[in-house]
Amino acid sequence: MDQCADLLCQWADQERNSESDAIFERARQKFEEAHRLDPDKRERLLRYAQALRQRAGAVSGERALHLLAAARAPAEELLSDDPQDATIWQFRGQAAVLEAQKRSGRQSAWLDEAARCFREALRLRPDAAGGILGNWALALGLFATARSGVEAFELYAQANEKLRESEACKPDSPALRKNWSAILLREARERNGPAELWEQAKHQAEKAEAIDRGSGAYNLACIAANLGDREGVQQSLALSAEYGQARSLSYTLRDVNFESIRGEAWFVQLLESIFDTGPRQAV
Repeated sequence: MDQCADLLCQWADQERNSESDAIFERARQKFEEAHRLDPDKRERLLRYAQALRQRAGAVSGERALHLLAAARAPAEELLSDDPQDATIWQFRGQAAVLEAQKRSGRQSAWLDEAARCFREALRLRPDAAGGILGNWALALGLFATARSGVEAFELYAQANEKLRESEACKPDSPALRKNWSAILLREARERNGPAELWEQAKHQAEKAEAIDRGSGAYNLACIAANLGDREGVQQSLALSAEYGQARSLSYTLRDVNFESIRGEAWFVQLLESIFDTGPRQAV
C-alpha cells in the first residue's frame, strides 16, 4: 500500500491537468489507510508530509494553504515523538518557505520561521550542513521563480548565499551543482539574460556533469535553448536521456526554457527519438 501511494504521488506530479488532483486524492487515501493499519511507521508519515508539501507547490490559493496545513500535522506528530529529528526540522523549514511563497502577506514572518527551523536542523546535524543548506537555498530559489523584479532578485541573492555556504561544506555534491545551475538559469531569465549569469549557470551544470555524468545535462539543454544553440539542445537532452537523468516528456513539453522551439520540427523529432513516442500523445 505504501508503494501504491508513492507511485500515485509520482503520477500526480507528472500531470498538470484536471486529473492530477484526483490522482493525488487517491494517493492521500492510500497513505491514510496504510497509517491506520500501521501507525508506528515513521518513514510513511514523513513521506506523506513530503507528498502534501510537494502537492502544495503545484497548486495555488487556498488549496495550497490547506495542503500545507495538512502537511504540518504529521510533521508535528513526528517531532512530538523525537524533538531532535533534524530531518523534520528541515522539512518544516522547507514548508515555511513555501508558505511564504503561497501567501499574499506575512512573508517575512514565514521566512523567519523557515530560518529558525533550518538553523535547528543545522544545530542537530552539523555533519549534514551541506545538504541542509542546499535544500534551504533550493526552497528560496523556487520562491524567487514565483516572484519578479526586486523581490525576486533579493530571493535569488539569499539563495546564492546559502549555496555558497553549502559549497564550503560539500563542494563535490552533484545535487548542489545541478540546483545552483537551475537557480542561476532562472535568475538569468528574470534579468533578461546577462551573459555572465548564463556562463555561471553553464559552469555549475558542467561541474555537475564532471561529478555525475548526465546530472547537469538537462540544465545545459535549457541554457542552450535560451541562447539559441540548437546543437547544444540536441546533444544535452540526448545525454540526459542516455544517463537516465531526463525529465519526463510532459515536463519537458511544459518547460518555459523550450517555449521558443517547442513547435519546431527538429525539436519534436528529438523528443520522439528520446521518448519513443509522439509528444502530442503525452500532453
